[in-house]
Amino acid sequence: MSKERTFDIKHCYETDVKIKFSIDSGWTARDELEAITPILKETLIDYKLPCTLEMAELKAGGLFNATKIPCIVVTNREHPYDYLKLLITVVKQGSVALVEVYETGTSKELKKLQIEEQKRRAGKLIIMNKHNAHALKEEQGYYALVVRALSEAYRAS
Repeated sequence: MSKERTFDIKHCYETDVKIKFSIDSGWTARDELEAITPILKETLIDYKLPCTLEMAELKAGGLFNATKIPCIVVTNREHPYDYLKLLITVVKQGSVALVEVYETGTSKELKKLQIEEQKRRAGKLIIMNKHNAHALKEEQGYYALVVRALSEAYRAS
């Protein structure tokens, strides 16, 4: 069995995506993620999104009291290094579970946009290395469709 990748929560940003559902006793996050992965994969294929899915862990806490949370990593096959990766986790809260989505990695277009905004606030002229509005809109549309596919996968399960 291959070792799963680990992402540090300090380098991830929580999104506002939340999906809540009831759970039974004996429920585990890993079992839930393993069960939803094939459904999500089929839904992403239906949406014609070029994604790869892999199981990984999200590390939270310090060096000596770290908690590892299982997660599904969604990576765009066509843009593995210039789109953000989405990490899907599920946590138990009493008799319900909550699906949460984190973003990690780098997005070239979002980074360019952030630099432009910083320069604009500083009153500097922006001449070179501007973000591509069309490419950024396409990228943000991709993230929105992945989240929609995730919601649909949970409705189907």
